[in-house]
Amino acid sequence: MSARIARDPESAGRESWDLIVVGGGVQGVMVALESARRGLRPLLLERSDFGAGTTQNNLRIVHGGLRYLQRLDVARHRESVRERRWLLRNFPELVRPIPCVMPLDGRGLRRAPVLSAALRLDALLSPDRDRGLDPSQRLPAGRLLARPALGERVPAALRPEHRGAALWYDAFMPDAPRLVIEALRWACAQGTRALNYVEAFALRSQAGRVLGVEARDLESGRSLELRAPVVINAAGPDCAAFAAHCGAAHPDLFRPSLAWNVLFDR
Repeated sequence: MSARIARDPESAGRESWDLIVVGGGVQGVMVALESARRGLRPLLLERSDFGAGTTQNNLRIVHGGLRYLQRLDVARHRESVRERRWLLRNFPELVRPIPCVMPLDGRGLRRAPVLSAALRLDALLSPDRDRGLDPSQRLPAGRLLARPALGERVPAALRPEHRGAALWYDAFMPDAPRLVIEALRWACAQGTRALNYVEAFALRSQAGRVLGVEARDLESGRSLELRAPVVINAAGPDCAAFAAHCGAAHPDLFRPSLAWNVLFDR
């Protein structure tokens, strides 16, 4: 179920909303969608275009939680399994299974016994990972590959020190911004109002009670007073800056990290 995303800042300012979500990336869109599915009326604000920030600058992998088993973070692993299954089930044309291969050189975590145990634990903790999925969306079990099999699958990755590889299956979204737009159209069909190029810059409150946000329509330059008793900060890397504008700065709200991705068109 989807609907047109109607941009009407003036009418949004004349209404009252159950909550305002600041940030129109994948996190903010999903918060709006889940709120609307539960009967609330969310207003979603994005100062640029939907999904234009961190959402489009990623490796597009939908992690199923295997990496969290390094720290035995079972709760995060289970959460990742559920979220991956939800995306595969609800967006079958936009989220697909993908094989992942890690060559093993016998050092540290890249040893066959370690990865074998991790793959077995992953299977043990996710017996429901394919529940409700179309057969084409189901994920085969992970396994170890011998060195010749690694050479057949990924010949360019084979090095003299490699003794084999670990193979497991995750999911990926070939076009992350398109998935965000489809989720947003679904949210709008459920009652969400979504405004891009509208920047929230201050929290409106009275006697400690949240009243909404002050915002600016970046297309017209007009100021807006938007009303809601709850404001959710989903501004990604800008969440700390927005919180500071609202008088709620916290040093641990956002911790920057340096990372980079290389995407090969094979």
